[in-house]
Amino acid sequence: MQIFPNGSVHLSSYRYKKASNINRFPCLVFIDLDGMLNADDASGEIDPEMVPHLQHILEKTNAGIVLSTGWRADWQKKQEIAAAIPGFEQRYVGDIPDLGAERSFWNEDGRVNRWDEIEAWLEENGYEGPYAVLDDRNDMLREHPSFFHTVTKGRKGLTPEIARRVVKHLQSTPNKV
Repeated sequence: MQIFPNGSVHLSSYRYKKASNINRFPCLVFIDLDGMLNADDASGEIDPEMVPHLQHILEKTNAGIVLSTGWRADWQKKQEIAAAIPGFEQRYVGDIPDLGAERSFWNEDGRVNRWDEIEAWLEENGYEGPYAVLDDRNDMLREHPSFFHTVTKGRKGLTPEIARRVVKHLQSTPNKV
């Protein structure tokens, strides 16, 4: 089974492939990789010492994975992600859309807030269940009943403490799906 079919993400438009296996999971984790699964977000490599923290979240919550990383548009990077994260193929739900081509989504810095892309994914897929956003960007601090966001401090990446907080959040948020 191909987990990244051609056309799953169209960089030049808002359209992308909707998630087909979303109901297999009681909750979702939107994950950015730079700064979360590596302590040096400029390295472009997944730190194998941080993967167990993500595995802890996934195993304790049976969460599906939605890629919110910039790496989502790179086929080779997706292969590296699949190789680095045990069970990724079974948990992969999809990618958030790239709204960069849609000027209406640009902020004053000429960038798209990642939250707008996550929100578009949630709306497009009709997802109302619990989720967590693991990201080192702070441009998405919004209120939402199922929303949990973590910003790593400095260059720590995903820590055991953050993983425990995410598990607690996902296990305590009612599933609406």
